[in-house]
Amino acid sequence: MILFLQVISLLFSFVFGLFLYLYFKLFSFLLFSTNTLKKILFNFIILILVSLLYYMILFYLNDGVIHLYFLLLIVFGFLIGYKIFVK
Repeated sequence: MILFLQVISLLFSFVFGLFLYLYFKLFSFLLFSTNTLKKILFNFIILILVSLLYYMILFYLNDGVIHLYFLLLIVFGFLIGYKIFVK
């Protein structure tokens, strides 16, 4: 993979981590509902949809190559989003 594609993929992974934090913050009332079946179903659907969205965009950017540091940057973006938006 050329350097330009790696930089674009890294930036996308970081921004996706920020998006993921905001998404979970917006839908936290469904993620932590009292109904156990509803909670499990919603978490499963969200996991599948978010994973598909990430892979589809990554497939468009760099033919779907996923490296470990892309996933680490998602976590890093999530943690930065937590630090920025929690007050």
